[in-house]
Amino acid sequence: MDSFEEQVFRTITRYRLLNKGEKVLVALSGGPDSVALLLALLELRGWLEVTVEAAHVNHLLRGREAELDAAFVAESCRSLEVPCTVESVDVGRLAE
Repeated sequence: MDSFEEQVFRTITRYRLLNKGEKVLVALSGGPDSVALLLALLELRGWLEVTVEAAHVNHLLRGREAELDAAFVAESCRSLEVPCTVESVDVGRLAE
C-alpha cells in the first residue's frame, strides 16, 4: 500500500465509516480526485471487506466535454471490472 491508500484506510477504520459487507458507491466524475478514491478503495476492498461500484451523472451542461467524461468513466470501470452506472440528467430543464 502506498501512503495515500494507508491514509484512506486509517481514516475509514478510525472513524468507522464502513462496515464489513457494505457496498461503497463512488461518485466518479472522471477527474483525478474521484479516480484516486476509486483506485484506493479497489486496493483496500479486501482489507475492508466491502464491494465497490461507481456511478457517473452527465448533467448535460458541458456538451461534448461531458460526453467524453462519461465515456472515460465507463471505459475505466470496464477495464477495472468495476460495476458502473452512467446516467444523463438534463438539469437545465429541471431547473426551469
